[in-house]
Amino acid sequence: MFGWSTHRDVAVTSLPGPGADELVLDEARRTEASVLSLHSNLDQKAGVLLGFAGVLVTLLAGTSTVLPTWARVAAALVATLAGVAAAVPISARPPGLVAPVALLTEGVAERERADAVSVVTSAIAFLVVDSMEKLRLKNLWLRTAAATLGVAVLVVLAGLIVVSVEGGT
Repeated sequence: MFGWSTHRDVAVTSLPGPGADELVLDEARRTEASVLSLHSNLDQKAGVLLGFAGVLVTLLAGTSTVLPTWARVAAALVATLAGVAAAVPISARPPGLVAPVALLTEGVAERERADAVSVVTSAIAFLVVDSMEKLRLKNLWLRTAAATLGVAVLVVLAGLIVVSVEGGT
């Protein structure tokens, strides 16, 4: 443009890639981060369900006479159960993390690099397997909460249908 050359000679050197143990460690770290993200995601969903259940119970516990008593009581009980089911995953012990201090106290720092990578990778693998089981249980509780909350809404709808049929509208 202004007579300057944009072409430069660049010498590309090839650096050796990581060894297999480093690749496994990197993959273990990515998997650990992904699992922790999934736990956080499920906790957020559980919080939303818990909040919705709380609002529904509060509305049903009011002095409104729009719904028949049986529908209010049944829906409030089922919504309370949904709230409890949503609270279980939130209150569950969080997944474990590889603690650098624990690795240092186990003497990992004094080992050869390949041996240390193997120890850290094994620790992450163990924690990921443990976290996956916790994730499965959280998901089960979350599905239970969502289904139970759906039943509570259906009870409210049934009560509204009964009121509208009895009222002749």
